[in-house]
Amino acid sequence: MRRHCSRRDTGWWIFYGNFLPILLPLLMTQFGLSLTMCGVLVMVSSVTTNMLQPVIGCVMDRRNFSPLLPWLVPAAAAPMCLVGYVSHTALLFLVVAVTGIAVAAYHPLSSMLIGRTAAEGRGNGMMSYFIAGGTRAWRLSR
Repeated sequence: MRRHCSRRDTGWWIFYGNFLPILLPLLMTQFGLSLTMCGVLVMVSSVTTNMLQPVIGCVMDRRNFSPLLPWLVPAAAAPMCLVGYVSHTALLFLVVAVTGIAVAAYHPLSSMLIGRTAAEGRGNGMMSYFIAGGTRAWRLSR
């Protein structure tokens, strides 16, 4: 039985959190990457996004980085857009790493600001909305 192909299946439904897995087949042909190198590229994305987040969070807890928040979203989005324009494999890995670092910096800073700006005694409730919204967006992007 043939299934109808929707816009979501054609790849236009790309959110920032999972932009890389969708592009891997194209990157394999454009750069001649092996499956191992694709795995390393995903690992670079994962390590910079997930493993550096607690470290960046500790640094941000010690100093006021609040003015950086509006710049972190474009700092993550711009390198993602450059993935299609890079011409060398090393630049591809660098662009993916910069994206991961910007994403890793966004989450601790935004959650810290939620706690600061929420009404007295409402910080946990606002954080629940923040996490639920992020989880919903992640789920819709799959």
